[in-house]
Amino acid sequence: MSTHLRVRIDSAGVAWAFGFGFPRGTIALADIVSAESTAIHPLEHGGWGHRIRPAGTGIIVRSGPGILLRLRSGRKVAISVSQRDEAVETLHQLLSTDGDGPTIRQ
Repeated sequence: MSTHLRVRIDSAGVAWAFGFGFPRGTIALADIVSAESTAIHPLEHGGWGHRIRPAGTGIIVRSGPGILLRLRSGRKVAISVSQRDEAVETLHQLLSTDGDGPTIRQ
């Protein structure tokens, strides 16, 4: 397991890949309802790595800063991100809509 995680946030959504390119995944922007800054605690997600659990998914490489995404499906996704405030702000800008659109909380 690599301890390096690349995360890209753009108009397509949130793409992530571990150091060697696998595992990897993408969460479409249209599937994201909200995002917030969070403190990552790996054991809350079943440890380090890509963890899929009934309560949600963890994409975790370290304890510390991260983001928590809430999806339209009701699932939650926690991702280790060292620049979490920048990540949340970027998501805020991408998700901003008029009316009852998606929201960002910090």
